[in-house]
Amino acid sequence: MRSFITGSNSTNTGIDFGSLTSPNKPTPIAGDLNRIQVVDQRYGAYGWSLTATMSNFVGASVSMNKSTVSLSPSCAAVGANSAPGLTAGGSSQSFASTVALCAKDTQTGTSGNTSGAYNVDASVVLTIPAFQRADVYSAIMTITLS
Repeated sequence: MRSFITGSNSTNTGIDFGSLTSPNKPTPIAGDLNRIQVVDQRYGAYGWSLTATMSNFVGASVSMNKSTVSLSPSCAAVGANSAPGLTAGGSSQSFASTVALCAKDTQTGTSGNTSGAYNVDASVVLTIPAFQRADVYSAIMTITLS
């Protein structure tokens, strides 16, 4: 099984939320996760799961909790030869814990196996807390295919 970052911005592995003056009330900022494509070539009755975790945001002098980020994923089979049985993770999942992006069950396609190509996309919302100190923040998102 292989996974690839695809799309028009395939070399960028970050989500840039832009810049904002420190707000006096919680302020949501939207972004998109780069498309992930899972290619399963195992040709058996197998399933898989794609999940994500995130570290807290770290700035030069202050941090911000990872639970300020939420994600709403979608997933779709690519082409008629990809087996059915995809389930996208829930809407507005907080990174306070592991986030479910997409899962493929063991349902087989017309070829009698579970293989295929599958695109996973997600909208991401970062809600800046009220009076968050102005800084440049970064966090690490880890995506796991199992």
